[in-house]
Order: sequence, then C-alpha cells, then structure tokens
Amino acid sequence: MAYRNTSHGTTKHTPYYMFHGREMTLPTLQALRAKLSTDVRDSKHGLRLENLKSRLCTAYKMARVQGRRSHATNKRYYDKRAKHREFEVGDTVYLHNPAVKKGVSAKFRRPCVGQCRVTERKSRLYYAIVDRRCKQLVVHVNRVKKAYGSVDWERTDQRQPSQTNRLNR
Repeated sequence: MAYRNTSHGTTKHTPYYMFHGREMTLPTLQALRAKLSTDVRDSKHGLRLENLKSRLCTAYKMARVQGRRSHATNKRYYDKRAKHREFEVGDTVYLHNPAVKKGVSAKFRRPCVGQCRVTERKSRLYYAIVDRRCKQLVVHVNRVKKAYGSVDWERTDQRQPSQTNRLNR
C-alpha cells in the first residue's frame, strides 16, 4: 500500500492514481461514514465516469511527457561517459565476453577473448568479426576493443568462414 501511494519519480503520480484515476482513499474516520443510497449514486454515475475518463487521459499525457523527459535526462547522463568507437575493415580487436561458464571461477577468467579481425561494418553500432578459428560473429560496438600494436594474424584453421559456419549449425 505504501508503494502504490508514493509518487513515482518518472510519472510524478502514484501507481494507484495511474491505475484507478484517483488517489487512494486511506482508512480514516471520515471513510467509515455511511455510504450513499443507490438512487443517489446512479444519478451522478455518468458524470463520475466522464470525470474519471478525463483525469486518466490527463494523467497518461503527463506520464508520457515525464517519461520522455526522464529518458532524455538518463540519455544525457549516459552520453557523458560513453565513448564513440569506429573500426575499419581489417582492424584487429578484442571481443569482450562477460558470460561466465558454469563451474568456472570468475576470479581467474579473462573477460576479453583473443584477437579477432573486423570483416564488415553492418551499421554504426554493429560489426561483423571473425576470430582465429574462423568463427564469424556480429557484435555491438560496446563489446569490441581495438588491439594496438602489430599482430601476426595466422589462422589456426585454414577453412573459410562460410564453411565453418555450416559445420557449426
């Protein structure tokens, strides 16, 4: 009940208000008074529904505006520390692989997997790379890091990348 009655940072409304279109009625002495008769309720029922509909419409519009504002703020904070990276075809890169295999200690593993070569730029954010075993991957730019210095690129497996992919399927 406390969570549903607390204003959310993004929408600036309580979750209860966003769902029901009104604020939560908390148990107080005024709420324990006798209820209105059915004939009085029915006469104002149509007006109440119109009010509810307009309040919900207004709340959704405000939540949409606040959501966009919150998204823009979060993007601005993210972009402060983000690094723009671009690679050329033929560049040697390291592939970041955060997954830890079951039974292997994360303490001694290396998060960056050996040297790979960029084979194609798919878009601004995605690159096709091939590793030393001729395995082709399409990865996001955040998962690759440029390898500096001279690197001897000798494939241990002489098969073509397309043949390796067919064998792995």
